[in-house]
Amino acid sequence: MGYYINKEDFVGKIAINQGMYSNFDIDDYIQRYELKYLKELLGIDLYDLFKANADLDPINHIPTDPFYLKIFDPLEFNYSFNVYISEGMKSMLLNFVYFEFMKDQVSGASLLGEVKQQNELSKSAISMIYFRYNEGVKTFNNIQRFMLLNPEGYEKALIKMKQTAYWI
Repeated sequence: MGYYINKEDFVGKIAINQGMYSNFDIDDYIQRYELKYLKELLGIDLYDLFKANADLDPINHIPTDPFYLKIFDPLEFNYSFNVYISEGMKSMLLNFVYFEFMKDQVSGASLLGEVKQQNELSKSAISMIYFRYNEGVKTFNNIQRFMLLNPEGYEKALIKMKQTAYWI
């Protein structure tokens, strides 16, 4: 269970099979990557301020200050003849954790070393895994772009855009 997301949030286009044959627990991935991606998004100083505000809502952990809520919720803005859309931090985290979880499903450790799992009737959907990552990157970059264009109050933000990834 994470602070902002939990395994029940993985539904619809980011649904993850947690069947009886699954060796992986999504909670481990949420614990490992949720904080990492938020600190990369905001920088450590701004994240500490953001979390302190989110702690005021002990059940949902949603920021109460409109300043933080603006970048937490879905966001749309225009700049230089372009439209920028953020699906919100929660969606961003779900896409990144989905990517981290699913990329580890592609192969597994065995007595022979790292092996790729294969089935006679199935083909890997690795391009969909990268598509989810890139969806997270798009929201990540648009939140950062918003903070860059509206620096008042976001001075402590660490602005470093992420690059999209592609499977070759």
